[in-house]
Amino acid sequence: MPLMNWDSSLDVGVDKMNDEHQQILSLMNHIYDAREAVRSGPDVIALVDRLGQVTIDHFRDEEAYMELIGYAGIASHKLIHKDLLDKFTGYASDIKGSGGQVP
Repeated sequence: MPLMNWDSSLDVGVDKMNDEHQQILSLMNHIYDAREAVRSGPDVIALVDRLGQVTIDHFRDEEAYMELIGYAGIASHKLIHKDLLDKFTGYASDIKGSGGQVP
């Protein structure tokens, strides 16, 4: 059972961003499924690594798009991205340190 399903309420009106959001959500759901199934190991670590890279790439793309359209809230949005990546890095480190066990 997924942690969260994509639906039209999550549509931001930009196909590339929607596709990236869906990819992030899919990876999060796979990690959640591993946790629920009490799976760990290299496959889970690979999912976490992939989520990290996809998220970094997405934040870069999203910030570039915001700059392109002159989004007024870009500075605060960049801070949100940094905070999320800092938190993710901590979680990822814990998961890797436990051999791929998701808390």
